[in-house]
Amino acid sequence: MAEAYSDVELIETTRLTPEGQIVKVYRITARSKGGIQFGISVPETDLARGKVDKLLTAKATELD
Repeated sequence: MAEAYSDVELIETTRLTPEGQIVKVYRITARSKGGIQFGISVPETDLARGKVDKLLTAKATELD
């Protein structure tokens, strides 16, 4: 976990694309270093690639 955020929670959801495909999407919430709670939605394909830390760090830095 990065120093820019903490208190990470993950919720798995399933969504239907406009093309009719079923896709898993993860709603990830965290708290920035400054205490701001925020969330991002990440498709399963990006979750597997380890991009979540970069996304959370970028969002937390933007908010602080």
